[in-house]
Amino acid sequence: MSHGGVAGSPIPLLGCDAPTGLAYDKPHNRLIAACANGKAAVVDVATRTLTSLIAIGAGPDAVILDEARHLAFVPCGKDGVLDILSLAGAAVTHVGTVKTEVGARTGALDPKTGTLYLPSAKFGPAPAGGGRPAMLPGTFHILVVRPA
Repeated sequence: MSHGGVAGSPIPLLGCDAPTGLAYDKPHNRLIAACANGKAAVVDVATRTLTSLIAIGAGPDAVILDEARHLAFVPCGKDGVLDILSLAGAAVTHVGTVKTEVGARTGALDPKTGTLYLPSAKFGPAPAGGGRPAMLPGTFHILVVRPA
């Protein structure tokens, strides 16, 4: 690593199944992980401890940080929602949910405007025996979510 960091031992995230997205809240020295079981796990980096689990939607794949507005966004593609977390205080808190659509589970932020761009598509029926439905050809699109 060019910054001289050393990888440490894993940090247990009890109550967080299959973490995917991860963001670092530098001003508060904490990590926010999106968990497949409808939780966001908050970790204090200095003590390497899980400090809280926050309820979010199902099917997240990203945590998108908006440093200027002290917010984190967790797009949850299975439920078709975007959960909004406030990073302003000592504790991370859930401050809102925006309806998006099934499939929108990752994205990008324009840091100047606070606008979020969430890629998605239309999907066919779930395959027999479970699993993820197939994306329908030609249906890819970008959802644009602007701050209130």
